[in-house]
Amino acid sequence: MTQYANKGLTIEEIVEQSKSAVEQLLANVDETVEAGRLELDATLDQTTVQIIGQHLSMLNGSKFQLEAEKTRLANIIAVWNGEEPTAPNTFTPTLPITPAE
Repeated sequence: MTQYANKGLTIEEIVEQSKSAVEQLLANVDETVEAGRLELDATLDQTTVQIIGQHLSMLNGSKFQLEAEKTRLANIIAVWNGEEPTAPNTFTPTLPITPAE
């Protein structure tokens, strides 16, 4: 649903709901990455390791985008509250796995 689906919502409500959705997705990404890392502790076929590693890498990219969006929304709220916004793109991704031996 977009802001156009419910014209009764205020911009503040839309931004707050958007920030909440992004935060939930970030938690979901973290959970999935952790599950993937745990799978890599098992003895796996090399192709499987590569595929899981690629998947974790894509999730890391998604997390980077979600963190940037969370910062953007938080900065909108900060300005509304008379606070200083934070610098954008301060999230530093970490590599999801170490190279296979």
